[in-house]
Amino acid sequence: MSRPSALAAVFQPVHAEKLNAFLRTSRSAALSNTFKQLHVVIGNEACDADSMVSSLVHAFFRGQARGISNTPSSTVFLPVMSVDRDQFRLRCETKALFDAAHIDVDALVFQNEIDLSAIHAARQLTLTLTDHNKLKRGYASLSSAVTDIIDHHEDLGSHDHVTGVRRRIAFEKTDHGGNVLAGSCCTLIAEEILAQSSSPIPPLDATLLLAVILLDNLNMDPKMKKGTPRDFAMVDALLSHALVPRLPLYEWIVFEKFNPANWTAFSFANCLQYDYKQFESHGVSYGCSSILVDLATFWAIGGGDVVVQLEQHRQVLDLAFVVVQSMIQSGPRRQLLVYAKDPKLQLALKTYLDNVAVLDLAPLDVHPAVITYDQHNVALSRKQLVPLLDTFLKQLASQL
Repeated sequence: MSRPSALAAVFQPVHAEKLNAFLRTSRSAALSNTFKQLHVVIGNEACDADSMVSSLVHAFFRGQARGISNTPSSTVFLPVMSVDRDQFRLRCETKALFDAAHIDVDALVFQNEIDLSAIHAARQLTLTLTDHNKLKRGYASLSSAVTDIIDHHEDLGSHDHVTGVRRRIAFEKTDHGGNVLAGSCCTLIAEEILAQSSSPIPPLDATLLLAVILLDNLNMDPKMKKGTPRDFAMVDALLSHALVPRLPLYEWIVFEKFNPANWTAFSFANCLQYDYKQFESHGVSYGCSSILVDLATFWAIGGGDVVVQLEQHRQVLDLAFVVVQSMIQSGPRRQLLVYAKDPKLQLALKTYLDNVAVLDLAPLDVHPAVITYDQHNVALSRKQLVPLLDTFLKQLASQL
């Protein structure tokens, strides 16, 4: 039996009935403006599985916990996917998971389908951020609407009016990039549900959360230094409620994430968009794309004008430099690419990275226009890379 068939035999439409009813009712109320207050739960701009599932399950839990019937006089809880709908197809493993679980994707709301600024202007918007703690540039004007943050990345200090138990950020910054206190935002969502709900967690919710926690932590593989005590605790707690055993679930979602058929169908721009986040530090904007093919394959996808396409990507997004971090399943292995149009900036980046011992980098020859490395510290992901780049930019600013 194929992997999709095996999952289809476990997931049944009945498992998703309540969640789909919630999504349809919430979408209808939000798009018809029949609410008193709209409480949007939104993940980060990469909109990966962790962001989508954490926002979806948290919004569903909050709506159920309040016993809300989405009527014009009520607060409506709404998960919003932080990409345009036409980008959803690039989130291969999440699309496969939602399809297998019979989640009504048509009932989801994507960022291009709702005007959050207008709702905020009408003083009807409340925001919970999952899997990030700073609104992306396009939503910066919505800052005052943020009431809750649930995240596991470095605290960037934004939305400082959100404090105490409403600011739940499982990350400890260190001189070496930082320690992740939870490997997945879904771990934090599971903790919340299990601590606050008087009823058992629904099997579908447990399965969605478990799938992402296992995916983000590489099935808690100690050789990969993945999985914190909090992740282990939630895996154990969710397993007794989940529809699919641990190993088959992990193997299935990993296959969907790294499926070569998906990546051969991607354009160069698709690769850059697949799991993209933009950052600003010390007045400098840069973007970081995570990809799941080696850099040689990524570069070949771009064809003869690949440098032109990379520069267009940088210009359109108004970035000082571009970072691409690849994760290759075989091994597993990581590679790192850095590109800046300004040769002085590119040289400064190379000099800095060459001396960051924790990355354990080895030079890699891809193209003269870019700096490329094999990253032997496979456990160090974008969460830890970004604080290191912020340190570089702090040092650079002090020299100006």
